[in-house]
Amino acid sequence: MRTPVTWSDTLEEMSSSFARAAGVYGMNPLLGRLYGVLFFSPEPLTLGDLAEAVGSAKSTVSVAMRKLEGAKIVQRHWRKGDRRDFYEAVADPHKLIADWSRTFFQAEMEAWTEATTLGTAALAAAPSDGPDEAGRAEIAARIESFNTFGALMVETFSKVLAEHTLTTPPEPAS
Repeated sequence: MRTPVTWSDTLEEMSSSFARAAGVYGMNPLLGRLYGVLFFSPEPLTLGDLAEAVGSAKSTVSVAMRKLEGAKIVQRHWRKGDRRDFYEAVADPHKLIADWSRTFFQAEMEAWTEATTLGTAALAAAPSDGPDEAGRAEIAARIESFNTFGALMVETFSKVLAEHTLTTPPEPAS
């Protein structure tokens, strides 16, 4: 990576880094570029501003912004007397992780807990069409390993959520 000379060059390099990060998670790199543009903008931006910044059609940016908003990594704002939507990045890492945890991780853990509970009960019942004793032992070990890891993750996310609650000032009244 070369050292950027101007702020514009710097923004391009940083937005490209966010685009590569989005690609790591199987997301469209445009989502990362848009988040990068917003992250490094001191003010909320309109769809037109964003489209110009990333060189994409306003309609394409609109669809991408709905995805980012749904993922809770950008927020949409309105300004009195202005019909345009303004967007800004959620830049608080505690808030990002807390929202991600509530939206995705907790639901995933509930589904896995349900599946492992059912699996454990089925293994204990030893149905005739199920695995033999060695197979049941292997599956039970897998379930135990997952449950141990899951408990560690729940504890970790609980600490992050508690930290966010402790360090985030209350929202100002409107």
